[in-house]
Amino acid sequence: IDEDRLRKLFSEYGDTTDVKIIKKNGKSRRFCFIGFRNEDASEIVCKKMNNTYIDTSRIMVEKAKMADDPELQGKAWSKYTKAKVKAMEEQ
Repeated sequence: IDEDRLRKLFSEYGDTTDVKIIKKNGKSRRFCFIGFRNEDASEIVCKKMNNTYIDTSRIMVEKAKMADDPELQGKAWSKYTKAKVKAMEEQ
């Protein structure tokens, strides 16, 4: 899927300001960021699109969080992070 198709799909729920597929070494990391002109549109898209499908892939739609968000404390994003978190807990 490309950014234009995502923009078209998500713009049904509000004015999108930007769409960015996150890539590493030119390959999609299978997540993206989609900006909306207002908060209401982002709330609606989270409710309507979360746990739906694009083609055969189930998608998760939620608001982005800052890296220093307290809700993210202690959550591991990769096997390497899990090891680091565990090592820190043992100290």
